[in-house]
Amino acid sequence: FIGQTLTYTIMFQTSNYNGDKKDAQKIVSYTIHDTLPTHLRDVVITECIVDNDGDVQTKNDQSVLTIEKFDDNGNIELQWVEDGKSLYNNGAWVVLTYTAVVDDDAAIAGEGNPNTVTVTWKDAADKSGFATETATVYTYAIALKKVNQDGVALKDATFQLPFYVKSAADDDGAYIYAGTAPAEGLTNTLPTPANGEITIKGVASGEYAITETIAPNGYNKLTAPVVVEAQVTDKTTTHTTFYLDGNGNEVAADQKVSEVKYDNANLAASAVVVVNKTGTELPSTGGIGTTVFYVAGGVLMLAAAVLLVAKKMTSSGR
Repeated sequence: FIGQTLTYTIMFQTSNYNGDKKDAQKIVSYTIHDTLPTHLRDVVITECIVDNDGDVQTKNDQSVLTIEKFDDNGNIELQWVEDGKSLYNNGAWVVLTYTAVVDDDAAIAGEGNPNTVTVTWKDAADKSGFATETATVYTYAIALKKVNQDGVALKDATFQLPFYVKSAADDDGAYIYAGTAPAEGLTNTLPTPANGEITIKGVASGEYAITETIAPNGYNKLTAPVVVEAQVTDKTTTHTTFYLDGNGNEVAADQKVSEVKYDNANLAASAVVVVNKTGTELPSTGGIGTTVFYVAGGVLMLAAAVLLVAKKMTSSGR
């Protein structure tokens, strides 16, 4: 998710020679190159070791190299000879560990956020070779659209999130995930705007329970959280249509009375439609609501009036 600190480990086995037998040339350097894409920031190298005995789990014969950062070209060069002699055992392992933070411009779903690393070597005859590996990090977006039972967008519903986001939406109108701890410039409550949509990007995969704390004026507040599941998708846009019956319940397309659309050309989001209903009935909690009581009350009053008339007719008959 956005703001998460990732740990990258580059591990490769070396050789002191390039080539075979009499044609072999001594390798003089290894270079680790990381493209360091824009979705990564605050890169910190935590350790770089050369393990001579081939058992990187122990520290029996390890050399710890002092390396502060990748250079401006994204390279770390490891010198492999000194005064014509190899510095490390043939077959030694190199292990580089570094951390990086996922930035706001990380791609949402789609092909994810790849980070490609290349290891090259150069021998005494100035010949070189390389090997490349790519690690991909995925992050996701979730969205809800608040409507009434006729499918019309509703503003001024307030939802509480199980995490915090940056208080201001980005240029695309999406709020950016900011972790689970409160801080200045962050919020965990969001109101729905005129289009009824709240979109949050940068979450990890999984389910999120979002609670309505304030319903739009004249509508009943939800009695249970809305659960949105951030899912893996290879898409980069969202075009979702929900179908409602006359009571605002989601139904199949062939049963629809109205439809609701969520469209986002900039990112793929797991979206849900959230319906608020009008009326004087209490929100559903498993009971029958106040409507039934009002009807029953009306029936009881009518019965009383009938009894009263019947009594007067009986009295006048006497």
